[in-house]
Amino acid sequence: MVNPTRSGDGFPQGHQWADALPDRVTFISDLHLFTRRCTAGFHAAAIDRAADEAEVVVWGGDLFDLKWHGFDSLGAAVDASIRWLDAFHDRHAATGRRFVYLRGNHDCHPALDAAVQEWAAARDDVLGPLDWIAIGDVVATHGDVIEGGGGEDGWRRYRRAWRDHDRPGAWRHPIYDAAVAARLHRAAAMTYHRRGTTLRRLDRWVDTLPGGGAIRRVVFGHTHRRLIEHRRGGRTYDNPGAAVRHVRFTPVVVAPATGGAAAGGSASA
Repeated sequence: MVNPTRSGDGFPQGHQWADALPDRVTFISDLHLFTRRCTAGFHAAAIDRAADEAEVVVWGGDLFDLKWHGFDSLGAAVDASIRWLDAFHDRHAATGRRFVYLRGNHDCHPALDAAVQEWAAARDDVLGPLDWIAIGDVVATHGDVIEGGGGEDGWRRYRRAWRDHDRPGAWRHPIYDAAVAARLHRAAAMTYHRRGTTLRRLDRWVDTLPGGGAIRRVVFGHTHRRLIEHRRGGRTYDNPGAAVRHVRFTPVVVAPATGGAAAGGSASA
């Protein structure tokens, strides 16, 4: 099932869907599980409904937060991540349904990568870990390709920094919690992830992909700014937001096609 496209040192790793197109694809990202700011439990019913609507479920990165998790060790956080994937998979497994695991910056640690790879290899309906997947005229990615100025070189540098980071000391968690309570994380997202810049950088990256000119819908996370059926130029963009305190979140469900204009949307930025 895996036919990945790699560049450079093996990152990013992508996949062009070669099977029959699914009617619907669900994209779920930025749950930031195992942190005190996570609100995924509040959205559990919506997440389950969206998963059951689709033939393909894409886990779009930052499901898990290996920087701000509350476990005593990285190993415990990795084990809990695999248990979560296992439970979600078993709850929604159905004849013909596929699952795709994409990395984000908060969960791109090599230890989790190796565990996910082993877990996925034991199941014929799971693909990953990957960094992007193209299904018909839809491409899904975590979205941190916009960092480092955009483009793959900047993306590599950004991911390496996250991959190699040291976990913050326990004394920093209350400070971070206070920032979340004051909604500073939301203000930061609005400041650093301006819509126009974000979409321009995504646009440039998509055009570099094999067959990127045929992509009409881009589904991404990372920015913690929800965006539903937003048109810009000849493409439509969707972002579920984030399941964290004071941020809106809605799982994204899209219908891939073989080409042509994307449907729906609001005015472009």
